[in-house]
Amino acid sequence: MLTLLACLSLLIAAQAQIVITEIMYNPPEAGTDTLEYIELYNNTSSAVDVSGWNFTQGFEFVFPSNSSIPANSYVVVAKNAAYFQSKFGFTPYEWLTPGALTNGGEDIELRDANGNVIDLVDYKNTAPWPLEPNGNGPSLVLCDPNADNNVAANWQAASSPTGVIINGKEVIANPGAGATCGSAPSFPVRTIAEVTNVNPTTGVADSVGIDLTITGTVYGVNLRGTNGLQFTVIDDANNGIAVFTQTDNLGYTIQEGDKITLSGFLGQFNGLLQMLPNTITKLSSNNPLVTPTTVTKPSESTESSLIRITNLHLVDPAAWDTTGNVAGFTVRAVSSTNPADTIEIRIDNNTNLYLQPVPPQPFNLTGIGGQFDSSNPYTSGYQVSPRYLSDISTLVATHEADFSADVKLAPNPAGNFLTVQSSLSFDRLRIMTATGTLVRTVNQPDLSDRLDISALPTGTYFLRFEKDGGVWTTRFVKM
Repeated sequence: MLTLLACLSLLIAAQAQIVITEIMYNPPEAGTDTLEYIELYNNTSSAVDVSGWNFTQGFEFVFPSNSSIPANSYVVVAKNAAYFQSKFGFTPYEWLTPGALTNGGEDIELRDANGNVIDLVDYKNTAPWPLEPNGNGPSLVLCDPNADNNVAANWQAASSPTGVIINGKEVIANPGAGATCGSAPSFPVRTIAEVTNVNPTTGVADSVGIDLTITGTVYGVNLRGTNGLQFTVIDDANNGIAVFTQTDNLGYTIQEGDKITLSGFLGQFNGLLQMLPNTITKLSSNNPLVTPTTVTKPSESTESSLIRITNLHLVDPAAWDTTGNVAGFTVRAVSSTNPADTIEIRIDNNTNLYLQPVPPQPFNLTGIGGQFDSSNPYTSGYQVSPRYLSDISTLVATHEADFSADVKLAPNPAGNFLTVQSSLSFDRLRIMTATGTLVRTVNQPDLSDRLDISALPTGTYFLRFEKDGGVWTTRFVKM
């Protein structure tokens, strides 16, 4: 017959084999963290009674009475059991508080009913811990349940595809099952053009979720400031891809014109394809940059490419923030060559454009195409981000002119139509609100032009006449 001490020893040994084997601490959800979960594994050949066992750090949960984990089996505790079941097809336990696991890393501690610590994992979102589980789709998995799960090298990003797509990223995970881990991740060499193809219906990149190595030239400044990396690499054919790290600069200081090689993981955030590197190797400096591609508006085809849009006017100049009260801002503009489309211009607070006065208009714009679309399908929200002050170039300098003797308006005040008669052939005519917001541009108006203003609200408006760099403005009233 076993002694009491021997029985206790066997019990403690069994308890010690209940290990935390998977952590989904930052699923690819826009701030909700609904799919968070942890997985436990019974690494013994006998069932273990876990009644009253509880998590005291990370989140709150107590296993109910008569709970046990079968031999060599898994259980999952999730933040939202119903949502988890809808994604993975089985119902887990649900923790008791609405709080979420910390994305920056924290202790997850499991104690038995007597308060003894059974397992404790202090995970991190920085190297040497795997970086991909920090919001990019994969969970964090323990490769060997016999290994020390407080050693970062014993964990990897999950590699099991689930088919679950959230915010354009596939959830890579295997809750309730053993992890598939290799000895080391493989980073096959790919060109930027090979991995930037996007499904036109969903806006999801075909290559999301793969490990790879790419080479390109650095464009722009560090949009993360001193906290991580955010920039763009572009190849010689103007195919580009965004680069992002949360906090680690991987020993690299961004300098436009550097040619670098990056190895890591491909993710997607709000429609924008991103390289999430583990390593960056600088190959050379002062490499030539590509000539910007002239387009009429940003689109999927211009994402992370260097582009140029000409002859722009701000829709609302007052939206150009000069106060410093916001961490970057977005303004809208229209082009005289394509007035039907509104163009979003993103001014990041880490560029030297920030806190600059409203640029003189019209202007030509050079920048990097981007996207910020928070909902599936990811087929809108296209932007252009100038890199620095010189990316905005004012067109031919203007001067005040007096065309009053050459222009007649009738009637004024006007109802649905305003007739503009002139003795000069003007380059363009612009209608603006009293606050300077551009309403309409007419290129090369006729000498007698009947303008339909029926859609304009009642109020005061300005007509701006432009010819050979000369500018003259007059007022009319819409009844």
